[in-house]
Amino acid sequence: VQAYNTSLSVIYIDIGLLTQSQFVNSCSPVEVCTRSRRETLSGKMKLILLLLAIISVSNQQCLTKDDTKITTDPQARLALFSGQQQFALSMLQSVNSINPQSNIFFSPFSVYNALLMAYFISANHTENAIKKGIFLPETQDKLSTMQAYRLEKYFQKMRAYNGSSSYQLSSANRLFVDQSQQVRECMQSLFNEEIEIVNFTNDSIVVARRINAWVADQTRNNILDLIPEGQLDASSKLVLANAAYFKGLWQSKFLPENSKKEVFHISSSKNALVT
Repeated sequence: VQAYNTSLSVIYIDIGLLTQSQFVNSCSPVEVCTRSRRETLSGKMKLILLLLAIISVSNQQCLTKDDTKITTDPQARLALFSGQQQFALSMLQSVNSINPQSNIFFSPFSVYNALLMAYFISANHTENAIKKGIFLPETQDKLSTMQAYRLEKYFQKMRAYNGSSSYQLSSANRLFVDQSQQVRECMQSLFNEEIEIVNFTNDSIVVARRINAWVADQTRNNILDLIPEGQLDASSKLVLANAAYFKGLWQSKFLPENSKKEVFHISSSKNALVT
């Protein structure tokens, strides 16, 4: 983070890092933070530290053997971003190797976040395997990763609240867990927004509709039927879902007067007329 001091203010260049003295993600990409603004940011930092303290005290052995430690280490958040990037490149290479002649359009960010949820609720060999697969440092514990995830989620809500005229970006995670599976109270407390208890055994069709409704809501009705009918049944126990939504403007827009409708080849047997 580069900070330019002037006689009146501090300008923060936001590159996605957080330290205890620089609450950069609450500013826009390039924003003048006045004294009152900095005092507000300091207050937010104290609030987050308090929330982390409450979480740790009430769940002393939920994620690790000792969840009482409080950390706002910026390296944990940086490691999470780095893991996302490495995973995205690795997955792109793997998918591309299957059919290198085809075009690829997918969201490794969504897959990563779903696996991150699986990492949080896993243990022992499964935990270690997922941790390695999502490229998290071996020395970084689960509590630090969870707190980095929580901070990023908070910043995402702040960015959505502040609004942007050029783009909209949101991402949400949900774990749909069958009621027959025992979920510790501390996990439900830590991930109360992510965990939803459902009844796959008796109402798998209803649950599928519920999941589809959640995805549709998160994606502004752009994805309506993620789970086809009959995909889930009484043997289903857990569904990990991530819904990411992005809407932005082209840097160089297409002028209507220079555009016309042409045939777009969706597949060898399906065409569409598009502008």
